[in-house]
Amino acid sequence: MAIPSTPTWTATISAAMIAAGQLNVSFAQVSNMAARGAQDVKTELWDASRYDVLLTTETVVLVTTGTSAFTVPPDFDHEQTLVVYYAGEGLRDRAQAGNNQAITLASADGAADAAYNGYYLFLVAGTGAGQYNQITFNTESTKVASLTHVWTTNPDSTTDYLIGQLSRELTRAGDRVAPTVPSIPSVYRLTGYTLTIEPPPDHIYPIVLTYSPNLTMLDETGTPFVKWLKERMALIKQGIRVQTMMLFDDDRYDQELVKWEVMKAKYGAQNPTYSQVERHR
Repeated sequence: MAIPSTPTWTATISAAMIAAGQLNVSFAQVSNMAARGAQDVKTELWDASRYDVLLTTETVVLVTTGTSAFTVPPDFDHEQTLVVYYAGEGLRDRAQAGNNQAITLASADGAADAAYNGYYLFLVAGTGAGQYNQITFNTESTKVASLTHVWTTNPDSTTDYLIGQLSRELTRAGDRVAPTVPSIPSVYRLTGYTLTIEPPPDHIYPIVLTYSPNLTMLDETGTPFVKWLKERMALIKQGIRVQTMMLFDDDRYDQELVKWEVMKAKYGAQNPTYSQVERHR
């Protein structure tokens, strides 16, 4: 079976098993490998390196007034950066309207043409909340801000926005931080799957969380995993070949295992482990 340009997990497993000598591999055998041996391959690769640039994921967390703790995404392994965006007066307001690649700012907005060019605009409440975009041009007379890409959900007259005039990267605190007066968050602490920020926010703030996911917990049909699968195809297929040869007691198993160990070591060297990329410890 040929691997398509956009591969699937099961097609990759099937092709690897055929390459290992199982020319008449059945659907049941592929399913069994997908549930067992191929999962071992993912675990071995995750053990070799918990940091792969191809898997780096970004999400926007909206922290609400007075709330310091929020839960990280279910596929979270470790954080890379947390950046909070904030703004001065007049840059946090309610939109008049929006479409797929623009937003009409509040009627009170008085910014001159192109004043917001390059700024990030976050949807912080109402329709479309949790998305962000970059302003390419704003027009003073119409209040319309054009954006770099289309929204997943278009904003409308219920949408509150923040234009990220300023930002700061949060630093990691090793110990519990004493509560302080609500303000713009500046530090964070990770406990299990909960991130706690201090000071507690005095408004809704968007925090862009960039993190490395746990490879073993990624959705095998999701875009991040499929992209990773396509780029790491040779590596993955070798791991599944080894699993197949072990399953069918193939005489070539030891030889292919040596190749697999070398490839894993090279992968780990190219993608440093978590301890090598930890920040602000």
